[in-house]
Amino acid sequence: MDLANPHRTILKWKEIYGPVFTIWLPKPIVVLASREVLEETLVKQAETFASRPSSFLYRMFTGSHHEGDGIILSSGERWQTQRQFALKTLKDFGFGRGEMEGRINFHLDRLLEQIEAKFYRRKVYDFGDHEFKHFKHLIDTVLAQVQSVQLLVADSFPFLARFLPGYHEYYKNGMALQNYFLREIDRHERVLSSDGPPRDFIEAYLREWKRHPTNRNFSKLTLALNSGDLWTGGMETTVLGSSSRVQLSDRSSLPYCTAVIAELQRLANVLPWNIPHCTSAPSTVAGFDLPKGTDIMPHIGAVHHDPALFPNPEKFDPERHKEQ
Repeated sequence: MDLANPHRTILKWKEIYGPVFTIWLPKPIVVLASREVLEETLVKQAETFASRPSSFLYRMFTGSHHEGDGIILSSGERWQTQRQFALKTLKDFGFGRGEMEGRINFHLDRLLEQIEAKFYRRKVYDFGDHEFKHFKHLIDTVLAQVQSVQLLVADSFPFLARFLPGYHEYYKNGMALQNYFLREIDRHERVLSSDGPPRDFIEAYLREWKRHPTNRNFSKLTLALNSGDLWTGGMETTVLGSSSRVQLSDRSSLPYCTAVIAELQRLANVLPWNIPHCTSAPSTVAGFDLPKGTDIMPHIGAVHHDPALFPNPEKFDPERHKEQ
């Protein structure tokens, strides 16, 4: 198994066993490796395949709650509550509207100023402070560690975890991330006010929790996990201009730029191992019966490198995305 580029191995096995097969890492997990199968499971049977497995590596950060916690690693009512609140709050902050484009452009201007200053060797302040850079490093490290062999062994055989150095490093970095957000929550609580619109997601959550103090789906740990989930998974794509500021509304007149971004997203497999799903009810996929509680690995990387869909898939070729 090519752990750095698992799609290459998955595609070889797909040719032998078809688009649905089981691998052991070292516990069994069913791999879904074609566009048709992903559409059947994640779209047409979305409710059945939306749950997350309750594994050892996840429970150590979610307090062993039976539905998990946060947004990424939760299921059922708890997941629905966190997802609905996050979407509503992000929309209130302008997500999906022109207001968000203005916020992005503000930070883009600051970034371009930093780059220009570096070229001309002017004295500037760093774009991110030391704590922020350390936090970003922790996220990158944890994402790299979670797909290591030692962590796969620890997840399947928890009694061996204390003998594995990689597990201790992963736990230390994961708890440092969680504590980073818990400190931010404490800071927000000390100055929490109900006046005016909320300044950020944490303040919006604390206000909602204050209005519904008996809601069991709200907690400080849940907020810390939600904040980390939104940061880790919240990368956005922005189009840059030159002489005049390009707006998102110009997208239809920038076909090649749009094609380049699409091709970058196809090849930039930033999460080679997708976060596993779990079936919440019995299901049948491609002729295979899957009982409730089956761990599932939807492998998007294998689809993005499928030569039947993308000829010469390892080649960077924006032309494949241009409308004919």
